[in-house]
Amino acid sequence: MEAIKAKTEALVQSSMKLGEAIYKQDPQAGAPQPDPSGEEPSSDKKDEKVVDAEFEEVDEDKKD
Repeated sequence: MEAIKAKTEALVQSSMKLGEAIYKQDPQAGAPQPDPSGEEPSSDKKDEKVVDAEFEEVDEDKKD
C-alpha cells in the first residue's frame, strides 16, 4: 500500500511540474481573449427555451 502512495505522490509532483512548464511557456494560451471591438460576443441564447423540471427514476424491475 505504501508503494502505491509513493508512486501516486511522484505522479502528482510530475504533473505539477508539467503544468508549471506549460504555463511558463504560454501563460495566455487558455485565457479567453477580449473582443477588440468591445462588443459582447453574439449568442443564440435569446432563442433558447429552458425548462426547469423535476424527474423521478422508475425501476422497471420493481413494478407493483
